[in-house]
Amino acid sequence: KTTLVGHLLEKIDRDRLHAISIASTQIEPDDLLRIVATGLDVAQPGATKADLLAAIERGLHAVARTGRRTLLIVDEAQALPAKALEELRLLSNISAGGHALLQIFLLGQPEFRELLEGPGRLEQLRQRVIALHHLDPMGVDEVEPYMAHRLALVGWNGSPRFTGDAFDALHRGSSGVPRLLNQLANRVLLHGSIERIDTIDAAVVE
Repeated sequence: KTTLVGHLLEKIDRDRLHAISIASTQIEPDDLLRIVATGLDVAQPGATKADLLAAIERGLHAVARTGRRTLLIVDEAQALPAKALEELRLLSNISAGGHALLQIFLLGQPEFRELLEGPGRLEQLRQRVIALHHLDPMGVDEVEPYMAHRLALVGWNGSPRFTGDAFDALHRGSSGVPRLLNQLANRVLLHGSIERIDTIDAAVVE
């Protein structure tokens, strides 16, 4: 998901969208507002919460006057406290002429979906969600092209060679989760380098 966010930020039309990106690590509500205000170039040192909200609204209107909307991307949203998520919901209320000035794109681990849909869920925030997608792990047939692409980016020329059962073992060991696959592949390659292994098969992965 983080890779997809990076790709999105490279591809979006900057003439239509002003993007603000946050990688959440237990950000408190006031800090979240300060980050958004900074992204809109309306930050005020020492501002109260009321001042921050007013400044953010002014900033969103200023962006809208340029013909753009503002996109706020929050990665690792499951780490946000409930009060910070509520602040996001309130920010989504800011509108002009019946159109929301802020679009919010939340990404998180599976526990974030559980937070939205499970017992004690954030019902008001959930009602604002217009699209929800679960990114499934890679299938076993996707591991080889993914690995070949990643290796080609760093100059891999086919050595060491990977056998078909090596990719099957990499999939089993990572359950197809890219982050875990990357970690496992890094360790396999390190092991192969230390042991001077020319061919990586399932036994090497195991």
